[in-house]
Parts: sequence; structure tokens; C-alpha cells
Amino acid sequence: MEQRITVDSILDKKFSTVAKGFNQQEVDEYLDQICDEFDRRDAEMNTLRQEIAQLKAAQANGSNTVPQQTRPEAATDDSFREILEMAKRVKDQTIADAQTKASQILANAENEARQQLSDLTKQKEDLTAQVNSLKALAKSYYEQAQNALNGLSKLL
Repeated sequence: MEQRITVDSILDKKFSTVAKGFNQQEVDEYLDQICDEFDRRDAEMNTLRQEIAQLKAAQANGSNTVPQQTRPEAATDDSFREILEMAKRVKDQTIADAQTKASQILANAENEARQQLSDLTKQKEDLTAQVNSLKALAKSYYEQAQNALNGLSKLL
């Protein structure tokens, strides 16, 4: 059975984080619970309004019967307002946390890309130096072979 949502449960709600922010399913389920609680309280408010209307009608008719467990409508409105404010704060905090996490992920990706580019540039420079060294060595071998052939042709 689902737990009733209270102001304290909204304030104390902790969402687990995944690689790219909060667990979307967990947040959605929690918001669904809040909506269900609002629906329940809305139905309760409608019931209380009906009771108020009955009391007013009974008072107008001079009757002294009062239904049990009535409470002022203003308290219910305050509760709704309080829950809405808490839900807005949770939403705002979730968005802020997600934006912070996205900024961190982006900064990390940019730093990693810069580092990889730097590493690749160094590798390119090293390989270019090796290629130039091999070209010089090949040229040297070619010249030695050419000189050897010239020496042999003079002997013949």
C-alpha cells in the first residue's frame, strides 16, 4: 500500500541518481503519488463543501444537527497550497540538480575531448618525426647503395 503524502514526506523525499541525473521513473512515480494525493484531497474538499452546504441549509431551517468530523475549508486550502509549494520546490530542485549534472557532464566531456586531441597531436608529432627519421635513413641507404654501384661500375 502506498504511503500517504505529507509535507514532511515531500521535503524528505530523496531521489537516487543515475548516470545522467535523477532516475526518471522514480521521479515520475513520486509525482504520480502527489497527483493521487491531490485528487484524494480534492474529493475530501468536495465532501467538506457539501457538508458545509448541508450545515448552512440546516442552520437556515433552524436545525441543530451537525455532521461529525467537519473541519474548516480554509485549512484544506492551506494544505493544498502548502503541498503545491512543496511540489514546486521539489520540481525546481530536481531541474536545478539535473542542469548542474548536465553542466558537469558537458565540462567533463569537453575536458576529455581536449585531452584526447592533445594526446593525438603529440602522437602525430612523434609519428611525423619517426617518418622523417626513416626517410633520412632510407635516403642514406640509397646513397650508399648508389655509391657502391658507382664503385662497382668503375671496376668493370
